[in-house]
Amino acid sequence: SFTICVAFFDWSKYIVLCTRFLHDIYAVFVCTIYISDGILEVAQRFQEVPWIEAFFASYLFMFCIFLATVLYYADRSTILKQSWRQTISDYALPLSVVICIFISYSVKDNVDIARIEMPPKFEPSDIDVTNGNVRSWYQGFTPGDDSQIGMVAIASISFVAAIPIVALFYIDHLFSCILGQKPELGLKKGEYYHSSMLIMGICNLILPSFGLPFVTASLPHSPQFTKALTTYNKSKTPWEVVKVHESRIAPTLVYALCLCGLVFPSVLEMCPGGVVNGILTFVGIAGILPGTGNQLMDRTLLLFTAPSGFPSATANSAVAPYSELPW
Repeated sequence: SFTICVAFFDWSKYIVLCTRFLHDIYAVFVCTIYISDGILEVAQRFQEVPWIEAFFASYLFMFCIFLATVLYYADRSTILKQSWRQTISDYALPLSVVICIFISYSVKDNVDIARIEMPPKFEPSDIDVTNGNVRSWYQGFTPGDDSQIGMVAIASISFVAAIPIVALFYIDHLFSCILGQKPELGLKKGEYYHSSMLIMGICNLILPSFGLPFVTASLPHSPQFTKALTTYNKSKTPWEVVKVHESRIAPTLVYALCLCGLVFPSVLEMCPGGVVNGILTFVGIAGILPGTGNQLMDRTLLLFTAPSGFPSATANSAVAPYSELPW
C-alpha cells in the first residue's frame, strides 16, 4: 500500500533529486551483485560436490561467459552479412546457453552434472511440516489459527518492516525506469514512472497473499531490453540511434516464454547449474561494459586511456582532468 501511495501522491517526482552519476553508481552496484552471485556459487560448488563435477561446472560457467561475449560483439565484426551478425549479437546469450547444454549432454555418461530442479506439478512447492501436505495457494492476510500473535501486532510489525523494503523498491524501481528511458536511448512514446509504481504496488499488495514474491523493475535488464529493440547507425562512433521498435509484442513474448518455463518445466531442467551461474555473471558484466552508457565505467576507463584517445567531449583541458575523479 505504501507504493500505491507513492504513485497516488506523485512522490516519484522526488527521484529527480538523484543525479545521473548516482544512477550509474547504483547500476554498477546491482550488476556486481549478479557477478558475485555467479562466481561465489561456482566456488562454493568445490566444497559440496566431487572435484570433477565442480570443475566441469566451472568450465561451463567460463565457456558460457566467453562464448556469449564473443557473440555479443559479432555485430562489430566483418565476417558474414551484417544482418546475420546483428542477429547473432542479439541472441548471443541464448545461443551460448544452447551450445553449453549440448556440451553438457555430450559428457553426461562420464560426469554427474547438477541441473535446475523444477517441481513436477504446477502447484505450491512448500510442504506443511505438521501434516505433510502441500500448502494451499491462498495464504490470506490474517495470521493462521495456530498463531500466538494477534492481528494488531501483525499489522504493526508489517508496517515497520515495510518501510525499508519500500525505500529499496522506490530507488530500485525508479532507477530502473530512468536508466531504461534515458534520452540517448531514443524512446519516443512517452515515459512512465507513476503508473509503473502503481502497478507494482497493486501486484505487491495481492501476490504475496498467494505465497508469491514481490515484484519490481529490474537492473540491468531494463536498459538492456530497450537496447535490444534498437536499430543503430553503426557508421558513426558512438553508434547513433535510428529507431527503437516500441511495441507491446516484445514484452508480451518475454512473459509468454517465462510462462512456458512453468508449463514445460522439463525444458528448464536441461540447463546445468554452471550455465545458470554463467548467465547471471554475463548479464552483470554486460550491464557495466565500457561504452554501454554507464558513465562511472566510462570515466574509470579514461584513467587508463591516453589523452589522444579521449572522446571529443572530454578532449579539452577543462573536462579531461575531471576524468581522474570518476566519483
